[in-house]
Amino acid sequence: MANYRFSPKKKQTDFKAYTERTLNSGLYKSALKVAVVIVAVAFVAYIGVGVTGAFFYSNPDYDEVSGNDDFPKLSKKDANLELYQCRNNLTRSSSEIDRCNMFLADAESNYMACSNQKEMIESELQTANDNYNSCKANEESMNSNIESCNSDKVVIESHLATCNNLLKEKDIEYRNYKSEKEELMQNYANSVCCTLKQLSNPALNYYIVENNKIVCSETEGEAFNC
Repeated sequence: MANYRFSPKKKQTDFKAYTERTLNSGLYKSALKVAVVIVAVAFVAYIGVGVTGAFFYSNPDYDEVSGNDDFPKLSKKDANLELYQCRNNLTRSSSEIDRCNMFLADAESNYMACSNQKEMIESELQTANDNYNSCKANEESMNSNIESCNSDKVVIESHLATCNNLLKEKDIEYRNYKSEKEELMQNYANSVCCTLKQLSNPALNYYIVENNKIVCSETEGEAFNC
């Protein structure tokens, strides 16, 4: 019992130190949290709302497309490069589109000209077809007329052959009649003119036919024999 010592003040001193350490530790953690928040706010202010907005706001279209397997996983540098190249490609594509539009306008103009020419040719073709059909109808009519004419020709040729035969017969008869007439006239002249020559005019040597009559002559006509 002689070595036992009671020191209550020292115990209070230890409790005070523990309390101070605990408070100091809590303040340190609070200060650390505040510092983290300040750094985060500074980071947001530095990199901008346009970039950090992706962390706080969601785009349904982007979320839907970015979930595809073939969606490119690019860094900011690569994405900017791709965007730059896409813009250049877009510029070239716009130029190509303008050039194609010019070609399209020319093609449309040529198409309109060809369409007008086609309509004109179709109209001319229709006219030609109408003329052709009319010619075909005329050809059929003419062929029918030719067949009728050929049929008539056969009949006429048959009649002509008959007429030629009759003509030949009549010609033979005519020559016979003429020969007989000349013989009769000659005989009549010989009889009459010879009688007149012997009775009244010895100079009579010829005869002529005037108004179906035999006239004895001294200088012209056919000679008679006594």
